[in-house]
Amino acid sequence: MAAAARELARKVAASVGAAIQGKLTIAPNFVNLSSLSAFEFQKACGAFHDEIEQQTKTFRATSSQEIAAASVNVTLAEDLHGFLWVARVTQGQSQQTVFVSVARELVAQESQPSPSVTLQKEFLLSQSEPILDAGLLAVSPGSTPSLLVLQPNRIALFAQENGAWRLQFETPIAHAAPWPRDVRGRLQQGGAGEEAVLPGVTCNITVSSALSASCKPGNAGWLFSLGFLRAFTLLPTAAANGDTFTFPALGSQEFSSVAVIAPPVSSGASVPVIATTSDGRALLFEGSSTPVTSFNNWGSDVAVLYAADRTLWPLLVTRDGDWTAPDSVRAFDIIDRQPVAISGEINFDGPITALWSEDENTVLAVSRNLKTGMYEAYFIRAVYNQ
Repeated sequence: MAAAARELARKVAASVGAAIQGKLTIAPNFVNLSSLSAFEFQKACGAFHDEIEQQTKTFRATSSQEIAAASVNVTLAEDLHGFLWVARVTQGQSQQTVFVSVARELVAQESQPSPSVTLQKEFLLSQSEPILDAGLLAVSPGSTPSLLVLQPNRIALFAQENGAWRLQFETPIAHAAPWPRDVRGRLQQGGAGEEAVLPGVTCNITVSSALSASCKPGNAGWLFSLGFLRAFTLLPTAAANGDTFTFPALGSQEFSSVAVIAPPVSSGASVPVIATTSDGRALLFEGSSTPVTSFNNWGSDVAVLYAADRTLWPLLVTRDGDWTAPDSVRAFDIIDRQPVAISGEINFDGPITALWSEDENTVLAVSRNLKTGMYEAYFIRAVYNQ
């Protein structure tokens, strides 16, 4: 199917004289009206996109001719005999249609099962005040598990009793300046042990016979996760804001949420990064501060399910919406620079207010229940079906 998509791209390029990147609008206009799986369809769409880029490079190397802007709508249809790619190309007042057919038996031979995961959520606790982050503390075998919870004005330690988390200790967070309206915060391992980072404040946490926190002004980097990628940090854009970050490898651009979607390699090569922006886009970066593509209709929060034995980490993405609607989370892989859904949605009773990668195969999600007004914290984990 990918070969047929490339052939279609070549026909499209020929129909407009050449493919001019930035003038030929492609990505938003793919439609699948066939029985081909979303995974295989997205792979084919990626092949189409790559071929268009190759045609662009070839044309620019051989000609200085200007080509009028063009748009294309690509549809994959199906009948009893097989599949049909249809591209309708509009260039000025001119319209053309090109076709590529694929025999059904050829698709059956090359088709492979789609990788998929089942997302499971584990309820932790609910609080009337916002929950910014939460994480399990390392304990010796046989000891009672402990849960550290970060809220705007306190750090709390919970112990598990009869299957529920019960408050043991709490300590206030000292801060001179008022928090931003939608304050964010992170629990992480600092140089001196556990620490909490909030806008313009860093707290060193001591957990022994009691709980205490020494807080001082400071804009420490925020780690991507507790146990993975310690070299990758986010920097808050301003102490008075706290809602956006910069990532040094991506220059001075501001982002709402950032996720590294593949493990670093020993050669030091760059890793792909997904970052969401305040205008509702998700940008894919591959080794430079210029995005290679963008995805629309995603929510503002992304996080990765890190796994030591995987070469591509599932990306968890919230639903596009506002603070008045229930939310959901779905897992994606990025295949040929295209997002491929690899799980069903898991639903929440309100908007997601925090989404953080924690330990291996664990993401923390916090939602505000629209019926009760309570903030509810969950761990999300993946069960791999293949």
